Amino acid sequence: MLNSILALALALNPQAAPEPLAILHATVISSERDGPLPDATVLIAGGRIVSVGASAEVPVPDGFRPVDASGLFLSPGFVDAHVHLPGEGAEFPPEETERVLAAYLDAGVTTLRVPRGAPEHLELRARIERGELAGPRLVISTPPISGRSPLPVADAAARFAEWADAGYDFVKYLSGVPESEYVELVRLAREAGLDWTGHAPAGGLNAVLQSGQLGLEHASAIVRGTADLDADARKTLFESLGANGLFLCPNLLYYETLSDRPRLAQLRARPGLDDCPDSIVAAWVAEREQPDPSRASWTAIVERFDPLLPELRQAGVRIVISPSAGPFIAPGPSYVLEIRRLARAGMDPRSLFRSATIEGAACCRLEASIGTVEAGRLADLVLLTDDPSLDLDAYTAPSAVVHGGSWRAIAEHLQEPTETSAR
Repeated sequence: MLNSILALALALNPQAAPEPLAILHATVISSERDGPLPDATVLIAGGRIVSVGASAEVPVPDGFRPVDASGLFLSPGFVDAHVHLPGEGAEFPPEETERVLAAYLDAGVTTLRVPRGAPEHLELRARIERGELAGPRLVISTPPISGRSPLPVADAAARFAEWADAGYDFVKYLSGVPESEYVELVRLAREAGLDWTGHAPAGGLNAVLQSGQLGLEHASAIVRGTADLDADARKTLFESLGANGLFLCPNLLYYETLSDRPRLAQLRARPGLDDCPDSIVAAWVAEREQPDPSRASWTAIVERFDPLLPELRQAGVRIVISPSAGPFIAPGPSYVLEIRRLARAGMDPRSLFRSATIEGAACCRLEASIGTVEAGRLADLVLLTDDPSLDLDAYTAPSAVVHGGSWRAIAEHLQEPTETSAR
């Protein structure tokens, strides 16, 4: 039995070598199931899930380190769909990279989608994959295309092929491409195997629709793109975007932070800020204490987007989760704040769980590898004290994370898997 399981795992992922694990007596929560699977055993070897089933029916082979997960819920790891990693121009300097990556893992976030990619991010991913650094799985954009960094159509096919060969996963668009060139650039990117995501182009949401753009960043794109539409025209547009399989990352926490809604004391009390460098937090506080008339415009974005969210979801637009990056947004712990903000806009816990797992995976083109708890998937998992598909508080207290089959304890009582087999 052990030999066949290990042979399967190594055939699926021959370079992975984390110690085989057996997670025992957990309640498995996964979007591909109609309901939870109580008292389950999940066997992990070679970085992948090799078996999921009722504990009474799944024996633990010799050589697997058992973890007693009685009373805990085992979920797919979460996907943060819009992350700015530390570096030049980011909220945190490069020396914060290791801490930031650890903060995501400790929040149960096992995959990061990284717009504004750069060559150093490809090297960072390689270090994580080699086991030199603990961090989530990285899905990385090309260096962004904008009016400041234009890409002539005549040069695009060669540039996209170069980026694809380098290992970038998708193109990030900011602004500045003439409408007449936009659709052609998206087509050439897709021919090179690169998805296209980013801000709304000059042609607005109709250009997004015409180009077949995969992802759209920010609630503001929806608000501004529908400002002149009546309800019927908006419904038709949203249904077309949904039929195209569009993913939307609203980043509501980011907009609410910039608005005039939260008081400084509320911002300062957000989770995770105590782990951020004091100098950075102090700069955020000083900036917030200054009057800023632009805050009213951000408030308007939030207020106008909230009633549109149910319409988008009804039309089949796929919502993914990220608080984005900005003042008072701590990497990792802010993930649940975005979930709660989306809940206030009308999303139910079950839908939010799908957005955090299988929809996030699909947005990254990883739905065949992560996002559910089933045999053959990469072992990116999180153990929680409550069911995240029913209770939003579950996201606040991960007990442990398994990433690529490697164990990372958070709760003290799960610091190490037990040394001896449970059966």
